[in-house]
Amino acid sequence: MKLTYILFLFFLPSLLVAQHADYQKPKLVIGITVEGLTADYLSMFWNGMGRGGFRKIIDNGAVFSALQFAYDATDNLSDIATVSTGAQPYLHGISWSDVYNRNTRKQQFVLHDETEKSINGIERLSARSLLVTTLADELKTHTIQRSKVISIAMNAKESMVQTGHIADAVVWIDDTTGKWSSSSYYSKSLPIWIERKNQQNSIQDYMQMVWEPLFPINYYYVTQSRGYTAKSFSYPLKKIATGKTAFAEFKKTPFANTMIREMAVEAIEQESLGRDIFPDLMLLYFNLQSYPQADELTVELEDSYLRLDNEIKMIIDAAERRVGKENLLIYVTSPRKTHYALSPVLKEKMQLGTFNSYRYMALLNAYLMAIYGQESWVLACTNGNIYLNRKKIDEKNLSLKEVQERAMEFVSQLPGVMNVVNSVALEQQFALRNSLRQSYNKQSSGDILFTLYPGWVEVDRDDKPTGFYNVIGNSVPFYVYGWKIAPQKYATTYSVVDATATLASWLHIPLPNASNGVLLPIVLSAE
Repeated sequence: MKLTYILFLFFLPSLLVAQHADYQKPKLVIGITVEGLTADYLSMFWNGMGRGGFRKIIDNGAVFSALQFAYDATDNLSDIATVSTGAQPYLHGISWSDVYNRNTRKQQFVLHDETEKSINGIERLSARSLLVTTLADELKTHTIQRSKVISIAMNAKESMVQTGHIADAVVWIDDTTGKWSSSSYYSKSLPIWIERKNQQNSIQDYMQMVWEPLFPINYYYVTQSRGYTAKSFSYPLKKIATGKTAFAEFKKTPFANTMIREMAVEAIEQESLGRDIFPDLMLLYFNLQSYPQADELTVELEDSYLRLDNEIKMIIDAAERRVGKENLLIYVTSPRKTHYALSPVLKEKMQLGTFNSYRYMALLNAYLMAIYGQESWVLACTNGNIYLNRKKIDEKNLSLKEVQERAMEFVSQLPGVMNVVNSVALEQQFALRNSLRQSYNKQSSGDILFTLYPGWVEVDRDDKPTGFYNVIGNSVPFYVYGWKIAPQKYATTYSVVDATATLASWLHIPLPNASNGVLLPIVLSAE
């Protein structure tokens, strides 16, 4: 008994330090990612926003106007994976949403997985293509599954990749059923409270609504521009969201963001987030696409921002009411803008063009046939990746490096091509800070990688845009609010992977296993 007492006194300081350390962690972290969010639009619409949403976060938190990506832009899924893992695409494995499968010679969704089943949907998906751990994975593992992780998004790809491999609930709105869905990769069934939401069939209620301006039309910044004729809008959802694509079209309206907010508030209550000593993490993915999509600034876009501002206010209110601001940490960021188009006026003034991948790959194949013989040397070209017929190259005992270099020389002369490199060279430059190297992944990328000049777009055989072009801008905003964060602003550019490292440090968990970030210089209050 005496020995036990002595041991207790010996370890008491350590126990007190450990207990104190728990109080130094936020109890609930809410990560908000907003597709289409830009600092310039926030500034433009600032006066129309309330004080409880974006303004509350920015006025009272740490503001980074530009976190930098170290690789050439691919698509939003790659950016999401980089934030969640703190690593570059050549390590985490997600370069594009759609990748070319050399075995089937078909393009497929990067998360497609026939070994898994859908819950309330039809897609078979998993996060196995994400090759490294995420912030959420490390949190679940470090706390021996005691921390709760909830992910909510409109689409499967965002919900899964922002989370990773382990979570209590990873859900999205299925395009076929309109229900909150998931994958057997995470669990065999959804929590009861989510299934209850499905039984209520709330999406059908929204499909009967009309999207109209939230405020009088003259309230909007856009209508105050010189020469602008104030016009209202009215979109009955039962007319614009119809047929087989009804739910996909619905996601382009602000009401989809409202559904995510409803689920987030419900999760705080039903999962008792932030109520014990183990930090919880809730990841939300919103979208600011306006309907119909337009190349120029519209009232619809501004209205989407103002509506989302109100949704975020309600999430903050619900979280602070339950766990208190001192226990709540919220961060807001965005993938790089992937929907970009020049205005008609600029198009007339600038020398731009289209890159017809089908036509140019036929020319490339003819060029290689003239050198190596009558074979199909080019299998596919997608998203700036050219896939060569490696099987045929092996059969002919040709040097892969030589064939790649011949192809690269040809591609470099094509109109619109800015940079081009082959996979052999990229694999030999592992330690170099090469932007194309950072976006290359050995398992999914092609033999030749190229980028287009700004303003150029890739088109298919029918001259329709494929979605591949040189994204303008390489940075995104990052805002952190709550917990021990005092108001502070940073104009210096930092790496986006530093945000992941900083969050891991505050949660007192290991960095994701491929993360190479360092801590952001955010000053924490002593209280």
